[in-house]
Amino acid sequence: PCTIDRFRPNIVLDGLEPWAEDGLPAIRIGEVKIDLSRPCNRCGVPNIDQSTGVAEEFGNLQILSKRRLLKNYRGKPGAMFGVQGVCTSGIGKAIHVGDAIQTANLDPSLPALPRVY
Repeated sequence: PCTIDRFRPNIVLDGLEPWAEDGLPAIRIGEVKIDLSRPCNRCGVPNIDQSTGVAEEFGNLQILSKRRLLKNYRGKPGAMFGVQGVCTSGIGKAIHVGDAIQTANLDPSLPALPRVY
């Protein structure tokens, strides 16, 4: 077991089924809209204990790769956790812990983001 800080998320959604973020095209938090583009390929930081700085020999990435080994946008396999997103409206607006999050559709006026699974 580990805490979410090992994955360095910017936004954490509560109340979704595991991996549900893969199927969301976009989310809205107040005036801020974020188009979700692709699963996030993880670097080695999740294997490092954030309080001690010590890397684990067999850590979270090895465990995650057994369940979430997907190809990234370049076709290279990697352990995926979370999704990457692009703010498409509400840039500069604040969001806060506890704000309600709604699902949204992709902005049709913007070029399509690559969605790789």
